[in-house]
Amino acid sequence: MLEIARARQARCQLHEAARWWDARPAQPGLPWAVLEDLPGWCCWPEPRRARLQHLAGALFCGPSLKRWIDARRVDSVRRLLGEGDFDAVLQALPGMPAAPDLPREEEPVQAVRRSGACVMAAGSASPVLREALLLWLLPHGGGFTVAPAVAGALMQQALHLMLPQEETR
Repeated sequence: MLEIARARQARCQLHEAARWWDARPAQPGLPWAVLEDLPGWCCWPEPRRARLQHLAGALFCGPSLKRWIDARRVDSVRRLLGEGDFDAVLQALPGMPAAPDLPREEEPVQAVRRSGACVMAAGSASPVLREALLLWLLPHGGGFTVAPAVAGALMQQALHLMLPQEETR
């Protein structure tokens, strides 16, 4: 019953996203058939979806994070993720695909959130859905393209990192 309620809530949220998408000038409508291909995380409650976004983003930003020597930057990401998730991300980094360096002037927390949204959206095979998901996760823009293979590996690892903590709840 809870899954039905979550699915209904996600569909309502995406209906709002579709209405917003349709209201943008010169944008094609978002076909309902595309919405049938939504990733499962769209039905998750906001805190769980945000955690996935943060983990995926931290994994993407990880190589840059390891090179930062500014403790303030590193600590801001540690606070965003929490100590356990931060340590788990650092341990998972050696097996992750290489990512581009982040601009030094970008705030680390914003970089993690933005990168996570881009990784999550990149998993969709539909370009229209990919763009809609990116707009939903990053309403103020600033997205970039992540290769589907890279996004897939990062999402798989992010989901794997979520399991131990969720099993103990």
